[in-house]
Parts: sequence; C-alpha cells; structure tokens
Amino acid sequence: MKRISSILIIVGILIACYPFARDTYRGYWELKLLKQWEEGSVGQQFREMNDVLNTGEQIPSEDDATVYNPSIQEGTMGIIQIPKIDVLLPILPGASNSNLNKGAGHLTETNELGEIGNSAVAAHRSHTYGRFFNRLDELEVGDKIIIKTYSGEFIYTVYDKKIVVPTDLSVLKSTKEERILTLITCTPLYRSTHRLIIHAKVI
Repeated sequence: MKRISSILIIVGILIACYPFARDTYRGYWELKLLKQWEEGSVGQQFREMNDVLNTGEQIPSEDDATVYNPSIQEGTMGIIQIPKIDVLLPILPGASNSNLNKGAGHLTETNELGEIGNSAVAAHRSHTYGRFFNRLDELEVGDKIIIKTYSGEFIYTVYDKKIVVPTDLSVLKSTKEERILTLITCTPLYRSTHRLIIHAKVI
C-alpha cells in the first residue's frame, strides 16, 4: 500500500512538473533555432545591409542626382510604388551599396516579392526631400504600397510602424499564412542610430 502511495506521489509530481519542463525544453530550442537563424545567411545579409545603411545613407547632393529608371528592366526584380509619399523606385536583388544608390534593395535571403512569407526591402533615407525612402516616416496604418514584379501586381496595406535598433532581426520573422512586406530605412534623418520599420500585408 505504501509503495502504491509513493508511486502515486511521484506520478503526481511528474505531472505537475511537466508543463514547466515542456516550456523549458521549447524555450531552449526556440533560442537555439533563433541563434542559428541569426548566424545564418539571413542574419549575415541583415548585418551587411546595416553596414550599407550606416555608411551610405548620407548621400552627397551630387550623388543624389543619380539617374534611375523606375521600370522593370533586366537585373531589376520589380518596382515599389507608394502613392502617399510619391515613391516610385526599382527594386534590385540585394541591399548592396551600389543597389541602394540606384533604388531599393530586396534582401534576397527573405521571401520573394509577392510570395507568402516576409519580403524585406531596404532603401536609403536620402537628404533630398522625396528621394528614396526620405518620407517613409509619413506612412500610417492603412496606407497602400504597390509592388510590381514579373509575376504580377501586389497591393499591400500598412498594419504596423515602429522604430527598432539596427540589430533587431525580429522584423524579418517569416510567416506561412500571409504575404508580408517589410520596408527598412534609417531614422532619424541624417543619422543611423535606429531603423524605421514599416510592415504591410496583402489583404
């Protein structure tokens, strides 16, 4: 009888501890996978993009006059159009310094433009009013962003706007249910201390 009582007590303790053990185990793997993700190709590309934004966002006036053609051409993935702030830019593959001096750059390790998941696009915060993502801070929830690619046209609606530190990789978190677009630029203007993030989705 005493043995049965002891067994029941042990079973009771195990049952009581199970939720804690389960959550601890899940937490361990979440942190492990997040660390692997941060150290992987997405994290590497995100760090490279930050380097470009940090060193190249303050474009001199003579470089600001760079001529670009906002049409889908060879080497261009698509076009981003934001009617509210009069943005019309070509989207190039990769957020290199060269690409961001010509238009917007797609972080190629994120999902393809228009696909289910999270597609990230970065651009400089030019000093010239209306140039590149200079006026991105004017966007509000409900505003529209149009992406045109070889696959078609996708209309995104802004649902979130926030300011984060440059190392915050959570803004690139993907999804298997929605088509998310994440726009990234520096803030405040003339500085590189933080990142202005605009999240939009196809509704």
